[in-house]
Amino acid sequence: MLDVVEEYIHTAEPVSSRQLLKNHEYGLSSATIRNLMAKLDDAGFLYQPHTSAGRIPTQKAYRFFVDKVELGLREDPRKKDNISLKFKKELKEAMKESPDIAAHMLSRHIAQLTNAMAFAGLVSPNHFYKEGLGYLLNEPEFMDMDNVRSLIEYTDFLETRLDKLCQTVQNDTRVYIGEFEQQTTPFSLLVFTSNIRQQERGVFGIIGPMRMRYTENLQLLNSVRELFKNHD
Repeated sequence: MLDVVEEYIHTAEPVSSRQLLKNHEYGLSSATIRNLMAKLDDAGFLYQPHTSAGRIPTQKAYRFFVDKVELGLREDPRKKDNISLKFKKELKEAMKESPDIAAHMLSRHIAQLTNAMAFAGLVSPNHFYKEGLGYLLNEPEFMDMDNVRSLIEYTDFLETRLDKLCQTVQNDTRVYIGEFEQQTTPFSLLVFTSNIRQQERGVFGIIGPMRMRYTENLQLLNSVRELFKNHD
C-alpha cells in the first residue's frame, strides 16, 4: 500500500497493478497484485474512481503512510537537517532583529523549498504570513474552482484560529489529513509551534492537497524545529 500512496503522490493519476509491477520488483503476478489492491479497497485504504481505473489512496491510507514516515524520521536523525547553512545564519540574524521578519522570511523559504503553500503566524500580535499560493495552484487538484475557494476559506480560517492552533499543537509536529477541528477539508496541514524570541510564540506550517509530499515536507519542518531549539 505504501507504494500505491507514493506513486499517486508523484503522478496524481490512479495507480494500476501494471504500473506497480513496472516500477517495483515484487516477484508477484499482476493478478495477485490486483487481488491485494481489492482487499485494500475493502479495508478502506484505496478506492477505484471507475471500474477500469487504477486505485487512489484514501484519507486512511495517507494516515498510515504518514505514521510510517514519522517513525522513519525518529529512527534516523540524519534525515532532519536539510536547511542550508546560509539560510540558518540569515534566520538567526532575523530572529535577533524582529520575530515578524523571521516569520515572514521562514514562510517564504519553506514555500520555495517545498513548492507548496507555507505559513508563519505570530500569536500575540496575530500576524499571519502565507507564501506559495502560486505553487499550490499549479497542482492538478486546483483545476477545480471549488477547491480553490475551499483553500481560500481554509487559510482564512487558520489565520483567525492562530491561538487555538498553538494551544492544540503545543510543542509537537502535527499532521492533519483531510480534517481540522472536526471540519472535513480536501487538504492536509503540517504544523508545529515554537518560541521565536522573548516568549513570542509562532505557528509554522505547510498546506497542500492530501496528495502532498509528506516525506520531504516533514523532513523540512523537523529541520526548522531544530533551528528554533538551537536558538533557545
